[in-house]
Amino acid sequence: MIIDRQAMNNESEAMNNQPSNHKNPPEDVDAYNQSSLEDLAWAIEASQGEFSLLLARCNYLELRDRLAQQLQSICQIKITELKLEPSDITLYTKIRDRVKQEKPEALMVMGLESVKNIDELLRATNLVREEFRKQFPFPLVLWINDEIQRKLTQLAFDFKDWGTTVRFAMPVDLLISELRKRVDSLFKITLESGFDSFLSNEIILGDNYSLELESALEDLQSLGQELSPEVKAGCEFIRGRAEYLNGNYNQALEHYNNSLAFWQEEREVADLVPPFPRGAEGGSPFPRGAEGGSKVERSANLHFHIGLCYSRQGSRENQTEIWQKAKQSFQECLAIFERVERSDLVAKFINALGEEYAILEDWQELDKLAQKATKLHEQYEDKVNLAEDYGFLALVALKQSRYQDALQNASLALETIKTVPLIKQKYKSLYWLLLAQAQEYLGQHQEAVTSQKEAAAIEDKGNNTLYLSFLAELQALYFNNKHYLEAYQAKQEQITINQQSGLIAFVGANRLKKTLSSGIEGRKRDVDALVKRIAEDRHKTIIIYGQSGVGKSSLVEAEL
Repeated sequence: MIIDRQAMNNESEAMNNQPSNHKNPPEDVDAYNQSSLEDLAWAIEASQGEFSLLLARCNYLELRDRLAQQLQSICQIKITELKLEPSDITLYTKIRDRVKQEKPEALMVMGLESVKNIDELLRATNLVREEFRKQFPFPLVLWINDEIQRKLTQLAFDFKDWGTTVRFAMPVDLLISELRKRVDSLFKITLESGFDSFLSNEIILGDNYSLELESALEDLQSLGQELSPEVKAGCEFIRGRAEYLNGNYNQALEHYNNSLAFWQEEREVADLVPPFPRGAEGGSPFPRGAEGGSKVERSANLHFHIGLCYSRQGSRENQTEIWQKAKQSFQECLAIFERVERSDLVAKFINALGEEYAILEDWQELDKLAQKATKLHEQYEDKVNLAEDYGFLALVALKQSRYQDALQNASLALETIKTVPLIKQKYKSLYWLLLAQAQEYLGQHQEAVTSQKEAAAIEDKGNNTLYLSFLAELQALYFNNKHYLEAYQAKQEQITINQQSGLIAFVGANRLKKTLSSGIEGRKRDVDALVKRIAEDRHKTIIIYGQSGVGKSSLVEAEL
């Protein structure tokens, strides 16, 4: 079948030349997508036996997968699929290796958005573009999104210029429902995971979530569609979590507070409603509503995330008043869960407040909290947090000079954490350090040295602020007892942790391990520069030079 390729190219270029925030999706999206799909099928059929580049532009992975299946069903020739992996570095060799197995009538490539080194892949594609024409006598369909489209224009313009772009859009009702689904999913999973682990948006929503979110909001705005306040608040929550992981705490707090303003208002409305009668099985007197928890529970979730933000900011800036804000946010979070009688959620989040009490050295409150938390975590059989409860009790006992109790509770923490799968074990190094302090106070010097070595050998130090505090106390204890070698080793461990956390600059010949601070890797710029040079053929030899001790070996062995 013959189609007007020139007309399609003209329409394509007109669309591609529009600014990215002026996409003007059609009102009858279903009809538009069907027409675009038929155009794409016709272009594939018309190009049979010769190379042609067809760019199928869609920002939404779920829609893309559905359209790809429909394309297979309406096209008169068989379309072979090829999925790129995040580690792929060239498009040409990936296709070449695939077509060696079976010469396709047409090839459809998906996964460009997932490739880690996409810039290098596109540059390499542009350099060998003539080989595509020579070696691939079949239509090639590349599924792209707006971001890949922009990168193609910047990095592989000559290759892109060969192509015809066919664009697809998401129906308005699906855009809104997908946004709501993602908001619900994020609240649900963050409530379920509690304080045990902070799962990124990418893990929960998918690697492409950020582009899909912004594209959906732009599309809806261009169509004059107003989002509900609930979905708007959810989007602010998503953005706040992204800023938090990037270390942009002030921006994260702004997004979190924008989101909280809605949930806070809804919570105040709920306060005016009489408690609902309990069912036969008991449960919260407040209905949960959406899958991600009730509006009241969502406000508690926001307070928890705000508390995390202040806690991380306090560690970076070492300011007590910021830690106080973290404590207040965690207290508010727990108070809401207790008010709606969600003891299961209190159990999931209570230890966040315990860590702030420890940082602020509020031993009396920490003792009360640990006693309460122990009962909750025994009730819900939460061994990970139960181990931390014993750690809290060991810490309080040390501060109150009850060294035998400290020894016992630190031992219980270690015994408990050993009963959970290795991947879920956390704060194990802290428990060893608490045990070492108790042993040293009790005159068990050799045992204390062994425990400190165990602590130092564990990569994940848990809460770095607490770990460094305990390590400093152990160093002083060693020094006062005239165990100078051990005091020196404890000091060196402090320096290493500070360097890994990005809290102090690298000085001296200590080997650096991978940076620990979330979202900010101190040597990322150097590593990126090296990766770029390695990927370019013109750099046949690369020399890393500098004075002894500046971190050359660490850069290569631990980072690169």
